[in-house]
Amino acid sequence: MLTAKTTLGIALPLPSGAAVEPLRRAAEAGAGAVRIPGTDAAPSAGAAQAAGLDILWSVPAADAGSWERRSGTEFLEIDTATEGDRAALPGVLDRVGEETVILGIGVVSLGDMPVPFALPPWPRERVAAFSMTVEGLPETDDPQRMEEALRRAAAPIRSAGWRQAFWLTDLVPPRGMAADEHAGWLVRHTAHALALAMPRVFLRLPDRELEPLLRALRMLAAWLEGAGRVTWLARGQYRAEFAGRPSRFLLWEEPGITRLPSSFQGPLYVRDLGGSEQRVDTTRLKLSSLPLLVERRAG
Repeated sequence: MLTAKTTLGIALPLPSGAAVEPLRRAAEAGAGAVRIPGTDAAPSAGAAQAAGLDILWSVPAADAGSWERRSGTEFLEIDTATEGDRAALPGVLDRVGEETVILGIGVVSLGDMPVPFALPPWPRERVAAFSMTVEGLPETDDPQRMEEALRRAAAPIRSAGWRQAFWLTDLVPPRGMAADEHAGWLVRHTAHALALAMPRVFLRLPDRELEPLLRALRMLAAWLEGAGRVTWLARGQYRAEFAGRPSRFLLWEEPGITRLPSSFQGPLYVRDLGGSEQRVDTTRLKLSSLPLLVERRAG
């Protein structure tokens, strides 16, 4: 069963110095964990603990030799983005022997294909998951672009017999978006990541305005909480499936997609990014580029 607290997180930028209030509000909106980059981020760690968030420490492999276990460590992401990081990997394992290791394959820009990833000479049971960063570009607003990037990145890993899941540990929207567009971008791309069976998605904490992130977290948490799985139906149509009750949908307008999911009949309950909810008949449901949470309710 999916829960917001075990699925959604936030990723701090580098350098990170997040205060308690933004992390507390993100936790209230649905986040259950925070990704902290670097090894010297005690203020951020203290703020995360005060907010009740689990911590994913993210450390370049080249710096992992100086890693020291600290209170609040839940997961350790070892980044292998550079040649120096990849060269350092063989000597890292003993140093981080007590940690739950997430192995980072680097940054995937939605405008580019990923750099080939070199698998570490480690026992497979020492790696709990692989992870990636996804950076959006203004001209590429199609969440499905991450699918091809992930497939190419995962191919050599899967062919070598590794079966660990992939986490999206830093989802970075393009700069310069209006607040609702920013929130909508995060919702759309998180929905697709979950439909690709990524069990964890961390949304980038913005440098300035916090509200877009909070809007995205609230909508995603309300959509997926308690679901058994998330599936992709068509462009702009994602379904969270539940045992014994109707599914919940995230929907938005996409060119060429005119048919609503076949289960839609009668009255629907629709929530927008601002949290406003209304009851509408299926025939009167209007979509736009901004996601809507749509559901039928039993009884």
